[in-house]
Amino acid sequence: MKHTGTQHRRAARATARAFALLAAVAVAAPATAQQEGPRIEFTVRPAHPGTDERSAAWLIRTEKPGAHVHDTVVVQNLGTLPVDLILYPSDAQTTPEGDFTVEPEEGDDDGVASWIALDVLEVSLEPDEYETIPVHITVPENASPGDHAGGIVARTKHPLEGGPLPSHIAVAARLYLTVDGPRVYDLRLTDLRAETRDDGVHFFIDMYNAGNMLVEVGGDYDVRGPLGLGGGDGTIDSPATLIPGSTATKEVVWDGKAVLGGRHTATFHLAYTDGHTQAAAISFFLTPPPMVLVIAGLLALALLALVATPILRRVTL
Repeated sequence: MKHTGTQHRRAARATARAFALLAAVAVAAPATAQQEGPRIEFTVRPAHPGTDERSAAWLIRTEKPGAHVHDTVVVQNLGTLPVDLILYPSDAQTTPEGDFTVEPEEGDDDGVASWIALDVLEVSLEPDEYETIPVHITVPENASPGDHAGGIVARTKHPLEGGPLPSHIAVAARLYLTVDGPRVYDLRLTDLRAETRDDGVHFFIDMYNAGNMLVEVGGDYDVRGPLGLGGGDGTIDSPATLIPGSTATKEVVWDGKAVLGGRHTATFHLAYTDGHTQAAAISFFLTPPPMVLVIAGLLALALLALVATPILRRVTL
């Protein structure tokens, strides 16, 4: 059944703009970027949010193996044009950069998406219209404990014209389904590298989630120069999200300047779910600033002059 209403529209906009594109691949045609004029914009969100603040945008469930779960999502047209959408469940992935995403195309998913059935697979919505979609989840009896992540995807049925190539728009509501049983948090740092570039020092943190729980990895770092002089500190601005069994490389850029140059050490303090922490350090070399090189050259010349003067006097005598 389709509905309209400004009250639902206001609630949906607050959720959509904050979360919709975080949960799925989105390829926007030029019309979607315009503030005025024709616009295609839609969202998927839970129909009945729970006490977890994330449930305003995501489906958060904890279930036992063999459970049969019935839930609902709302698909709403927030744009100014009618839109035809297809709906399907999809397994989550961690991108190489550490972002949460789901497949924008229907595929042969063998994870949590294979546990999900939707009563409605296509909707056509006028501006302001929304439709409530029943979602049925059957957790296998042999489901492994821990987090199983996916999403309920809504994607434009027909490719949109207007760009270099016809393209689709896809958004999703994330699904975090935790199966009862032992919870294992096991984040492993497999490598830490540093590269000095024109815009600063780029650190690359390689991570592997060997546990059965999804982790969001953030934290901070500090840099110290020779004798503890110079350096600075910073934070990891956007956490990396790693689903169980995934790998990712988080890039962090420090744009600080060397005071003296030479060997520096960066220490990272990583924090992730449920208060777990890890630390790792790496040393790297920074070229001294030009002024330091000039001063060092002048000091070297002055020292050479002091040493050379007594020798010259002996030769003269």
